[in-house]
Amino acid sequence: MTPTELLVRDDGAVRILTINRPAQRNALNQRVLEELQQQIDELQGAAADDCCPRAVIITGAGERAFAAGADIRELESLTPAAATRLSQQVQTLFQRLRELRMPVIAAVNGHALGGGLELALACDFIYASEHATLGLVEVDLGLIPGYSGVSRLTSRIGESQAREALLTARRFTAEDSYRLGLVNRVLPATELLPTTLATAHLIAGKSATAVAAIRQLMDTMQGAAPEVQRHLESLAFGRTLADADAAEGLSAFLEKRPPRFGDR
Repeated sequence: MTPTELLVRDDGAVRILTINRPAQRNALNQRVLEELQQQIDELQGAAADDCCPRAVIITGAGERAFAAGADIRELESLTPAAATRLSQQVQTLFQRLRELRMPVIAAVNGHALGGGLELALACDFIYASEHATLGLVEVDLGLIPGYSGVSRLTSRIGESQAREALLTARRFTAEDSYRLGLVNRVLPATELLPTTLATAHLIAGKSATAVAAIRQLMDTMQGAAPEVQRHLESLAFGRTLADADAAEGLSAFLEKRPPRFGDR
């Protein structure tokens, strides 16, 4: 399948995925999800290759929307059984995105509503333009979020705030989202992608092993007892110390030179 609704380009060690349905406000239809699946398959298969992308950015075409939700026309024809299967499939897809070896940053350039925000929440963190609007608004359609948005929003902003937002279909401004910790930075529209790209390149220059270990550790630690968290951190520390990147990083520090992680 030739990608048409998910544009793909590489900027050095950073892969940029752009949802390309601006006339539909980048709604997540089956084609977009299939093409995202293809990209995740490729990135997972290349994860051990030093030449593969070291970071990923997901954004939307145009300035109106990152992704304004699921494609309503496709949802309208689903039976309850088919809706359950779709929910499970997309949850698995977004979890696979979360589990990629390289970090994924969402550059939210407009509306990120419903399934669009659920996609952004599956990323490591979110940068947003000043005019961005974010929310899980499914209750306005007589639905609930089905792509892991309830749990991820609760984890991101806390149960009380998430409960109110979900029950009222609240749409957060970019500044509200920043104050709540839903997004990490708010930027002028013209600076959103360049700044996100600069952050992605900064991360891409770090040890891929250490970056992957931190991401996995933070996800694994969630909800665990403090003593379990400390134990998991100790195990991860020991594993990373045994990696070649640690040897290079320590040597570079002692020799007062920049480290050369991997084959770059």
